[in-house]
Amino acid sequence: MITLNEFLWLVIILLALCVSSLYKQKIQLEEELEKLKDDRQ
Repeated sequence: MITLNEFLWLVIILLALCVSSLYKQKIQLEEELEKLKDDRQ
């Protein structure tokens, strides 16, 4: 049985992982958009 404190830490860590992976995807998408803009010009 885990305590509430341990459970909260797990939730925080999982949220941090989700946010960091989404942020990386966002950066990759922005780079792809920049490449597309460069190709059009």
